[in-house]
Amino acid sequence: MHDWVAGETFARGDVVEIPSFLSQSSDPTHCVVDLAALSWVGPATLVALCAFVDGQVRGGREVSFVPPRNRSVCSYLSRMGLDRVLSALDVDHALTPVNADPSLNEIALVELSQFSSSGDIDSLVSIVFNNEIPAELKSVICRALIETGNNVPEHARVEHGYMAAQVNPSVGTLRIAVADSGVGLLTTLAPRGATSDREALQMAISGTSEKDSLGAGRGLSGTSQALKAHRGVGMLLSGTTSMTMTQARDAPWQHREGFQGTVFGAQLALGEKR
Repeated sequence: MHDWVAGETFARGDVVEIPSFLSQSSDPTHCVVDLAALSWVGPATLVALCAFVDGQVRGGREVSFVPPRNRSVCSYLSRMGLDRVLSALDVDHALTPVNADPSLNEIALVELSQFSSSGDIDSLVSIVFNNEIPAELKSVICRALIETGNNVPEHARVEHGYMAAQVNPSVGTLRIAVADSGVGLLTTLAPRGATSDREALQMAISGTSEKDSLGAGRGLSGTSQALKAHRGVGMLLSGTTSMTMTQARDAPWQHREGFQGTVFGAQLALGEKR
């Protein structure tokens, strides 16, 4: 069992940093989500947080939420829809709704939302298509997202996952992220021979799937290859291991605390039209 506590050193919001939020808890009935020290957050941490809270609620733990002290961070969390997600999970949060510009949706950002089928992924597909990304990368990413939407109930063994995305024009990137609080890759790929979280991640990236059906497992492996070919970065977390996938190499990271479920994040470079 874990609590979720933000540290002041947390700055980038990358997938590999998510386990630094997790703090051991001995209370089986109560969970603390303390974001008081939060100074920055990205799509990957947002979807992981939602999946974490969802899992705690589903497991019967009461969740206490402490909002960030930083008012601009609070406003950003509400702009991305965290207030709506927490309310839907019956978690008191003290976040104030903001007046958002809906024209930014699916062009500059995708607000936090649940998905349980490929149809629910449409907004993520739209933001990929609405930005200057190479056609090959667009095609591969969108196929993988659709596959993710279809596979959450089957492979993760949960009803839904969470998604979000945002363009950062100052550095010319699009970050997309999906997460679930399901069984994790090790449980999924243990029947295929995986014996550790690290081995399960490596198998998933290389194209191993739980199923033998034609084309199964190609979404993640194809995405990894396409990201590397177009200056992108992919990040995958499940259990106590995360993997950063770049053009230079695949770098595994071992963490002290394990995330219950799976998180995938991608950073795509914008402006490359070929």
